[in-house]
Formats: sequence, structure tokens, C-alpha cells
Amino acid sequence: MTEQRPRRRKRATKQGERRPYIKGTIEEQKATLARRAECFKMRMQGRTFPEIAAALGYNSKQSAWSDYQAALRDARNEYTDDLEELRAFELVRLDAIAARAWEYDAAMDIKALDVLLKVADRRARLLGLDQPVKHELSMSLLDAEIARLDAVIAAARENGEDTTADDDND
Repeated sequence: MTEQRPRRRKRATKQGERRPYIKGTIEEQKATLARRAECFKMRMQGRTFPEIAAALGYNSKQSAWSDYQAALRDARNEYTDDLEELRAFELVRLDAIAARAWEYDAAMDIKALDVLLKVADRRARLLGLDQPVKHELSMSLLDAEIARLDAVIAAARENGEDTTADDDND
């Protein structure tokens, strides 16, 4: 009996995660990346996947869609990496501005305080520290307002007044 090797399971990639490699030789990989870039460009120009498949020599529109998704995922990963680098750079720059403002702040000058507050605000926004303001609308307030309006309408009807809405667009 021949001993069978256990099958390797393919590792599932999380959405947005780069796949570890592209199959083929270096030249084939370069061609694949170039075709993906052209597929992405054509899609951004509004071309459909059947049109892209025909123009770039894909076997099917699904293959064109798969390459488009891979290009989109790569672009998203690159953008995310750049975003983290830019955020770190901005934080260092804000630290430098704040340090200069503290040095200048011999007599707690209003301008220095303004700079420090702006730096703190910008830092909080960059780091996502500010929580969105929640506005709650109580159902009891709505119910009370509806009851009040019902009473106004009922009183108007008892007095024989017209309670239909008037259009001012005559």
C-alpha cells in the first residue's frame, strides 16, 4: 500500500490581506501584475467585466473580476500601510509643534495656548479619540408631542375649523 501524504490546507486570507505570492516565473508574475493594473484602470474608466475580459484576454468575466478584486485588495493594503506611516509622521510633527509652543509659553501667551489646543484637537482626531456626539430622542417626548397635537386637532374640529393641510403653493 502506498502511503499518502496529507493534503495541505490552503490558508484562508482575511479580507484586505495580501496573498503571499503570484504563481509563475518572475516574467509571468510581472505580466500578471501589469494585467491586473490594466484591468483595474479599465474598471475605473467604467468598463464592464465582459469588456475587460475580451480586451485583456481573460478566459471569462469571472477571471477579470478576480484580478480586479486582487488589484483592489493590493491598492487597499498599500493605502493602509501609507496611511499608518502618514499618521505616525503627523503625530511626530504635532509633538514638535507642541514642544515649540511650550518653549514659547513663558507667560502663557494666548497664541501659544491656541496653538497647543489646536495641536491637541488635531491629535485627538488623528487617533480617533473623539467620540461622536449621541443625540437621543426620547419616545416619551414624541408621544407627549403627538398627544398635544391630537388635542389641538380635536379642539379645532369641535369648533368647526378646517383641519386639512393648506398648500401655500397656489
